[in-house]
Amino acid sequence: MNPLIRKFQKIAEEAKLSKGTKKASLDFARLVRNEVDINNLGRVTRGLQKPPRLATGMLVAFEYKPKGINTLPFYDRFPLVFITEIKPDGWVGVNLHYLHPNMRANLFYQMDRKKVQFGKDDMTLAATKRYLADHVVIAPKEFPESLWEIAAQLPFEGFRGASKTSAWKSTTRKMK
Repeated sequence: MNPLIRKFQKIAEEAKLSKGTKKASLDFARLVRNEVDINNLGRVTRGLQKPPRLATGMLVAFEYKPKGINTLPFYDRFPLVFITEIKPDGWVGVNLHYLHPNMRANLFYQMDRKKVQFGKDDMTLAATKRYLADHVVIAPKEFPESLWEIAAQLPFEGFRGASKTSAWKSTTRKMK
């Protein structure tokens, strides 16, 4: 397995993430946020499989150059997307990078308790994006469900045109 993922699995164990408490999720988010090892998509997705075809319910990471790249105020070059819908020319999904790490931790905590479904509540709707297959630069790689909470906290977002803080604030404004 990818040494970077192994490292974060160990951090997750130390944060007692498996306990499924909101405090454990937030502690893990805080610990990971301070890590500097994560600097590119390749390091994060090394060892993960490219699915034969995409399907709803998958969590994938890929490199993307959106349509209208020069007119967008900002975009995420390395999306981490929970796929909610497959389209003939691509897919729709919740890009977790548009949510502050604390919101991501809360999202997974709520999801574990069946209180939220991706793409069906205000928080995830605000981070829902459409992706066109012909604008994918590096093919999606799938995170197995056992790594979702870890993947959600890895700070490998690649915002262009705005800082991650600005992107998070923009998403939060959409929720209100």
